[in-house]
Amino acid sequence: MIQIKGLNDTDVDISEAERQQFESTLNSEVLYEGCDEYEQSRQIFNHIFDRKPALIVKPTGVADIQTTVQFAAAHRLLIAIKGGGHNIAGHASCEGGILLDLCLMQGVYVDPKTQQVRVEAGTLLHKLDHETQAFGLAVPTGVVSVTGVAGLTLGGGFGWLTGKHGLSIDNLLAAQIVTSDGKVLNVSKNNHADLFWAIRGGSGNFGVVTSFLFQAHPVGPEVLFCGPMYAIDKAESVLLKWRDFMTHASRDLTSVAFIYRVPPSTHFPKHLHNQDVVMLAGVHTGESKEAKKQIEALRHFDGLIHDATSIMPFEAVQQWFEGWDVDKIQPQRFYFKSMFTNQLDQNILKEFIDGFRLRPLATCQGNVSFVIQCLRGVYREVPEEATAFGSRDTDFMLESNLAWIDANFDDANIAWGRALWDRLAAYSNNNRIYLNHSGVEEDHVGQLPSVFGKNYDKLRQIKKKYDPMNLFRKNANIPPAD
Repeated sequence: MIQIKGLNDTDVDISEAERQQFESTLNSEVLYEGCDEYEQSRQIFNHIFDRKPALIVKPTGVADIQTTVQFAAAHRLLIAIKGGGHNIAGHASCEGGILLDLCLMQGVYVDPKTQQVRVEAGTLLHKLDHETQAFGLAVPTGVVSVTGVAGLTLGGGFGWLTGKHGLSIDNLLAAQIVTSDGKVLNVSKNNHADLFWAIRGGSGNFGVVTSFLFQAHPVGPEVLFCGPMYAIDKAESVLLKWRDFMTHASRDLTSVAFIYRVPPSTHFPKHLHNQDVVMLAGVHTGESKEAKKQIEALRHFDGLIHDATSIMPFEAVQQWFEGWDVDKIQPQRFYFKSMFTNQLDQNILKEFIDGFRLRPLATCQGNVSFVIQCLRGVYREVPEEATAFGSRDTDFMLESNLAWIDANFDDANIAWGRALWDRLAAYSNNNRIYLNHSGVEEDHVGQLPSVFGKNYDKLRQIKKKYDPMNLFRKNANIPPAD
């Protein structure tokens, strides 16, 4: 007999006969503590979470996902889904339950004629980029290539193409999903339209998405990467000028401001090492000569100390922010917070920049970055009711991304991060946060009505329809109606 954590947080006894029957129906590897690969499979990107599932199933196809979900539902067992394992809040792991590790499902199938791409749920962004760029195409995804496609998409999906082509969910045409009753559904605007609507921003609440069908777009193979870097003491004036510039910029340009300390890496000139800077990063997908003209002003503000602007392969841009030697320090622990705002004036910038200056340097040994995303173009044009993601009426998203190594500093660093966002809350737009960067699991409890706005009640009804027992609760959890 083995014990597996149940949905009510008590252990459920599973007899040896039941376990053997379950495993005999699988064509997948099942891992237990002590087995080869168990330790590697249970780990996720954020090492704050050191959870040990009772068992791990590594499916190679949809049939074994279906069988595992049916087994978990029949016994009311806790189940977590790991796509890329990059979720900062820790949803892709569980203690004592069942972990579905989708890492073996990384197929990417590009149709160059329709420019559509089917992607399996264990795929990381760099593999998707590699396959699509072979045809001069790209799917709008994130800015860190080791991120999983599944988690990024289900939460929204911001990246270098957001201004030109919208979020990842805005380019999702269809998906296949295993629901809590074990059914395999193909969803789109014309098939189970309510479920298709819900998974576009509603996180992993509604089932195990096994594959995605995206609309890709002609991008690259080379694009203009915008990368002027300014001294931190000029950050406020630089960011105000950047704000004004982006008001009238072409939608071909998606820009993100990064405030961070330059690591002692071969990626940067030595004279920049350990300097605090603000970088006006961006990607312009237009013709190179015209693109350079359009971003010229961003490269000549007062306080310029380095300019990494260049024409480079789109794949290289996607990997630019993880190409630093310091990233090889593992394992790291993370605390990311975010908020949406329509204000980017001197008051909020002072609070935000002061927060970066006062960050807990003694304990945060990893890369710490404060980020401002400028939201415009196609992102702003999608109606609130079109996807579960909700309102698009915000101009900026702010993030603080803390990283450290020593577990002894977990409580202090998390408390510091929360205190910063308590101070910034006065500037937020309806207390909205980005669920993919929402602290740790407990941080978004009580915030979901604000996150989803008028879409929240509809999401609860859809949750009740497709997952009435709340089997899929290891996420930014939306409770079933009633």
